Amino acid sequence: MERRDVLVQRDAFLNFPTEDSSLELTENIPVGLPVLNRSVHARPLIRRGRLVEAVYQDGGLSISLKVESLEDGSLGQTVRVRNPKTKRELIGKVQNEQTVLIAL
Repeated sequence: MERRDVLVQRDAFLNFPTEDSSLELTENIPVGLPVLNRSVHARPLIRRGRLVEAVYQDGGLSISLKVESLEDGSLGQTVRVRNPKTKRELIGKVQNEQTVLIAL
């Protein structure tokens, strides 16, 4: 750790939690340079290309199937998914690491 004047940098990430696992770096940061806001983003729960469970609920009816995620997604974010059998694309909302809620 060393002292640096980062007030002159407008994009410096000043509230950097050192033990926060929900954040990840988007680019390499050379030694001695400050971490910038554009270099950090929230770690997605669902990664592109992975199989997740899609759930459609309507009242008491619940249908679930395995789908392929076409985008990275964080909690509550809308992502595109594809049924691997029919190749049909659907849109769903990320519920957790393994589940997407489909809105038809």
